[in-house]
Amino acid sequence: MEMLSKINNLSVAPRKVRLAADLIRGKKISEAKIQMQFLTKGVAEIILKALKSAEANAKHNFKIANTDNLIVSKIFVNEGKKLKRSRPRARGSAYMVRKRTSHTTLILSNGEDIRLSSVKAPVKPSKNNK
Repeated sequence: MEMLSKINNLSVAPRKVRLAADLIRGKKISEAKIQMQFLTKGVAEIILKALKSAEANAKHNFKIANTDNLIVSKIFVNEGKKLKRSRPRARGSAYMVRKRTSHTTLILSNGEDIRLSSVKAPVKPSKNNK
């Protein structure tokens, strides 16, 4: 089961959001919450809000009572619209300022549901190697 939470048109550049998102990928939800509470970046509050929203979705939509074993299986940040503004420059010219926005998607899954495809099988030694 996957629980989803999205934040669209966040007025923070995707590069800044990815720094915080990379810290919680693959962690349990309780660890991810603690990580976001003590992170000094401004976007940490927004990602914490998305974590709580995804946890509430798990409780309400999927009737999961114990959310301790939920894991942040995927979190990705895509580029949103660019707001184009201009700043005056010398000799009557203008400088284009692009205010970037981002779309963030957070997916939680059960600890048991993680696919074993990412886990590599142990390599067996060859018979020729003595």
